[in-house]
Amino acid sequence: MVKKNSIRYLKVIFAFGFLCFCSLSELASKEVETILFKEKGELAQKWDKLFTDHTLINFTYKNQPLSGFGLLGINSKGDYFLFSRTEEKIMQFDNTGNFIRFIGSIGQGPGEYQSISNSFFDAADNLYLYDAPIRAISIFSYPDYQFLKQIHLKSIANKIFINDEGHFVTFSIFNVSNLLKKYDQSGKILVETFKPEDERLSLAMARFNPGGLANIPGTGFLFVYPDKYYIYLYDYNLTLKKIFKPSHFSKFYPKAESFPQDLAPKEFSFEHTKWWDKFLHPADIFFFKDGFFLVIVWESKGRFGKDYINLHDLNGVTYARGLEIPHEGMIKCTRGNYVYIIEQERFIGQDEFVPTKLHRYRLCLPQ
Repeated sequence: MVKKNSIRYLKVIFAFGFLCFCSLSELASKEVETILFKEKGELAQKWDKLFTDHTLINFTYKNQPLSGFGLLGINSKGDYFLFSRTEEKIMQFDNTGNFIRFIGSIGQGPGEYQSISNSFFDAADNLYLYDAPIRAISIFSYPDYQFLKQIHLKSIANKIFINDEGHFVTFSIFNVSNLLKKYDQSGKILVETFKPEDERLSLAMARFNPGGLANIPGTGFLFVYPDKYYIYLYDYNLTLKKIFKPSHFSKFYPKAESFPQDLAPKEFSFEHTKWWDKFLHPADIFFFKDGFFLVIVWESKGRFGKDYINLHDLNGVTYARGLEIPHEGMIKCTRGNYVYIIEQERFIGQDEFVPTKLHRYRLCLPQ
């Protein structure tokens, strides 16, 4: 009898120990890894030390060079999708810059759009357009890009992409408690997370800075929130896996101060501008296929400003910090190890102007 009780007692202890072990293992698996950025030798001081093979992409429509356009994206075949301010339509060009077709038109009906704030492709090269005023995603199907259907979301999305599972991941700072959301193809919210630490600061940021998302196919996504230079790595279930941090904040590793108590976050004045211009802002993020990512750091100056980049890899190694983007341009997308920069149309004299240009560079790290 004593022997049986001893065996039973040992079984209870073993079961309890196993349960504790499993619980600890589960907790350990939920721990977030923190990675401090470290420098890779001497940081690159010039753009062409990291980005080579400069190509100017020209587009031809009606035997004339196209100008006054914005880049929406590039599909896997290398076709370019532009929005022409002159034609007020989306235009598809092949990889040599020749016009293929118009896609949709301005309007409020099926297959029409009002204000495209995000555009992206899925693995089958279908085109997705996010129309912010109506909080809707319009899908145009490959290969002819005819309108397929429209999906409505519950909240405005500043940034959005479609993941490997066919779900939409969005980031919004407009009047929502959780800023990151995952939707299914019907527009139903599956999971949401990320509450800002400072609500007043979040309200102020919502007016100026959209932050950024960068999909890492097969892994998850990188997320930058504009309050400070932290880069968050999430999986597709919106579980936080890693946080990349600087060892200390500085000009190109910025952190916003608390929003002044004597200013209203939703108003605008000279005092708001003075506060806004005191620091740089993490403004967007882009991923390259070989595990590198760049973060846009925006220096605002009233209505104008200047964009810089920091370049890192997924191990937290930094290759460039505060590198100015050439051509006074804006990075619009990356594809593979190429980065695409829009040089905006601008006047240089009374009757002279520089037309819109699209520049392409290849990321080429020194050995």
